[in-house]
Amino acid sequence: MDFILREFDLSDAESIAKYANNEKVGANLRDGFPFPYTMEDAREFIAKTLGAGEESQFVRAIDVNGQAVGSIGIFLAENVYRKGAELGYWLGEPFWRQGIVSRAAVQVCEYAFANYDIVRIYAEPYAYNKASRGVLEKAGFKLEGILEKNVFKRGRIFDSCIYALIRPEFQTEIAPFLETDGRVKNWPSSLELKQKILRYLADKFEPGRDYKEREVNEILKKWHTFGDLFILRRGLVDSGLLKRERDGSRYWRG
Repeated sequence: MDFILREFDLSDAESIAKYANNEKVGANLRDGFPFPYTMEDAREFIAKTLGAGEESQFVRAIDVNGQAVGSIGIFLAENVYRKGAELGYWLGEPFWRQGIVSRAAVQVCEYAFANYDIVRIYAEPYAYNKASRGVLEKAGFKLEGILEKNVFKRGRIFDSCIYALIRPEFQTEIAPFLETDGRVKNWPSSLELKQKILRYLADKFEPGRDYKEREVNEILKKWHTFGDLFILRRGLVDSGLLKRERDGSRYWRG
């Protein structure tokens, strides 16, 4: 089934209340998700989400045929855990088992790794919730452990799981060339590694968007520390990962 991820709007309250007001949905979530779920709950959630901005969270409506039928978000952790973030989601029951949430999770995780200073995204489904665990596994998350008797929900005690997704470049051979925040700190001598780093940097540019040279420089400055914008920009263009007009007036992702 097709879907899009988009920002919430106050007009989404009716559809959110419709699909969230389901005991089966709330049973697998934390107690902050109420049941019954009223229009007032929906309005409060949307207003809070819109008011929070995106400095420490990235939350999107799951939209099917123009209706907000669920929510998915990344929530940045704090203190010694500040290089991580938690993934949370819910979806209206009529849309279950259609691959929506696993695909949505891939999208928001890719966005989070590209736009936030994090190296790890985790989720904590209840151990009995095989559907949610399957969603995470399809999205590339790995089971790190099971916490016994960790959850008290509706008068019962359950085990919970820790699933995590590690920033891709920290699992690859370019990791030694990156700072912990993902910025490139060294330029390798190996041509193969140079290409891998260039592909990594190319992912910081949005497909279908035009950039001025100043904007290209700003992005590259943000994502490296060794102070040579020219070698990176030239490398991206020469490898075809960035295209440009001959006069340099416009750049776009290849």
